[in-house]
Amino acid sequence: MYVLKLLLLLATLFTSTLFSKPNTPDAQTAAKYGVKLVDTQSALSMQKEGALFVDTRKVPEYAFERIDGAISAYYDEKGGNDNKIENFDGSNDIYYNSRIPSDKDAKLIFYCNGIKCWKSYKAAVTSAKEGYKNVFWLQGGITKWKEDGLKIDGIYEINIEKEQYVKEDLSAYIMMMSS
Repeated sequence: MYVLKLLLLLATLFTSTLFSKPNTPDAQTAAKYGVKLVDTQSALSMQKEGALFVDTRKVPEYAFERIDGAISAYYDEKGGNDNKIENFDGSNDIYYNSRIPSDKDAKLIFYCNGIKCWKSYKAAVTSAKEGYKNVFWLQGGITKWKEDGLKIDGIYEINIEKEQYVKEDLSAYIMMMSS
């Protein structure tokens, strides 16, 4: 029985390691592409001075909860874990960036779910390659923002049992709440 439990534990560890998402790049790597890493307090100060938060998560996630004042610019990754690398190939990805200001001098702070979420890194690097000069990246994302007790916006004031359902199907939630 002990051997079986040990084998089960090892199999679980191996599987979780094999299929886990890699961490996003560090500040030095991001800087090579014109992206500056910021922490939550620096990002908050920058927002007070006019910087714009850019939420790169799916639209239902954005609607559910977002950093106060953020705009949505969903980055749809198509390469799987094989494309979660520093010099990713974004040719198959789709970046819905029509809400990003056309002013290439605008201060933009990209974020998504956290250190294992590559959407904000990829959107930030793509924006820098498109000529934006003030590109910042909140690597810890909304997870770190909430951990630090900073203000969020959205329809997050719902029953926790319905949270996952809402994140996946916002239109169904809106219909449910309006009936």
